[in-house]
Amino acid sequence: MNAMKKLKGLLIFLLVLPFVIVLRIIRPVIRVRFIDLNVFRIGHCIGNTEVYLAKRDALPRDKKIVDIFYYIPPVCNFQLLKMWKRVIPVTGLRFIYWIVRANRKIPGWKIHEVEFSRGECDVQGLIDFSKQRVFFTQEEEACGQKELRSMGIRVKSPFVCFHARDNAYLAKTYPGYDWSYHDFRDGDINNYSLAIRGLLDRGYSAVRMGSIVKEKFPGSFPGLIDYACSGMRSDFLDLYLSSKCHFFIHSECGLGAVARLFRKPAVCVNQIPMDYMIVWDPNYLVICKKLWLKAEKRLLTFREILKSGIGRLFESGDYVKRGIEIIQNTPEEIRDVSEEMLERLAGRWKIDDEQEALQRRFWSLYETNDLHGVIRARIGSKFLMQNKNLLN
Repeated sequence: MNAMKKLKGLLIFLLVLPFVIVLRIIRPVIRVRFIDLNVFRIGHCIGNTEVYLAKRDALPRDKKIVDIFYYIPPVCNFQLLKMWKRVIPVTGLRFIYWIVRANRKIPGWKIHEVEFSRGECDVQGLIDFSKQRVFFTQEEEACGQKELRSMGIRVKSPFVCFHARDNAYLAKTYPGYDWSYHDFRDGDINNYSLAIRGLLDRGYSAVRMGSIVKEKFPGSFPGLIDYACSGMRSDFLDLYLSSKCHFFIHSECGLGAVARLFRKPAVCVNQIPMDYMIVWDPNYLVICKKLWLKAEKRLLTFREILKSGIGRLFESGDYVKRGIEIIQNTPEEIRDVSEEMLERLAGRWKIDDEQEALQRRFWSLYETNDLHGVIRARIGSKFLMQNKNLLN
């Protein structure tokens, strides 16, 4: 079986090799570059692409460079793929994938490929100055408004989307793989209850987002739509709802990128790792998970987390090895930061000198590096006041 597989690979390589050679020959005149759209995960499909396009637009356009975006199934969201195809050259031809594979076997391949890091970051803060890139067609807008009405949301009636990451999506969508190394990022949907009740009391509808989730949202209230468990869920509505919400409350997950794609304000709760925080978005309000050092029976300070490398730990087992217990944000913390976003968007939020000083102290911990540079986000004010001892 392995011999047959190797033979097949060799034959394909020989088939596409002439195309790779042509790439080298025409390079002085036209340099073709291949870019993996990464349709496997929605966060990377949006985030990596947005950062790259913002960087490309900020530089003088080199007419000798031709970018070809390609993708390899499975596709996380077909509506997103359709919308990307409207603005960038995207192909799903398997032949392109084999050209990329063959290209990597010949010296000089890197010049024909754009590679992204795991957490592609807008260090220069360019996205804030770049235009929104994807839009719905008139037909899609009409369809979306019809769907909103069927869900009980009136046209122009304000609603908030919210989502808590859990392990159900990856476990069911890509079975046979141990995804537990991501569990440290999970959050408890029950901890959103106070925030959502507060929004409902203020006349907002609240839409619980998600494709596949572990459990239903606790309770049933007028204006609450558990879209993730409703049977109405679709790739199209995932994007449309996110584009029309007043703001989005989410944990550290790919759906947060959908809000940024449509330039919507977002509240990020349970942020972890701290170093991977979205710091460049001025519409971003964030609070972090806290880390309990078991051996010393105390919380790690923000400085300790960021200066020790703990702020970059990206696997659950890494925290276990270091004897660290991860503490989720409380219902009160999530409620407070959500109310702050409401007040900010209404233009009623006022910050005193002490709160402003705490914000400066917190953000001074973030040094310019490969993950962050320009800082425009804000930490939840009450969260910072209640945890100012972690700034020492």
